[in-house]
Amino acid sequence: MQRYISTPNGGGIIRPNGDFRLDCMAPFVIGNVLEAPLKDIWIQKGVNAWQDPRVTAFVASIDQKEQKGSIQNHLMRDIRL
Repeated sequence: MQRYISTPNGGGIIRPNGDFRLDCMAPFVIGNVLEAPLKDIWIQKGVNAWQDPRVTAFVASIDQKEQKGSIQNHLMRDIRL
């Protein structure tokens, strides 16, 4: 996830309920495509979402030794940015 912080955001995941999530490994939702156009969500929050202090703190808190290179879907409660 460190590389996402250092480059412009290039994508995200749209869930069946319309939530636009930054990544499957992170708990951050930046909007809902059933409530606002994707373009508006992207311009307002998506482009710079990885630089949000809550996101950078989350990434910094990851214990990379514990991860052991294993990518896991984030299963905890979503955080709306």
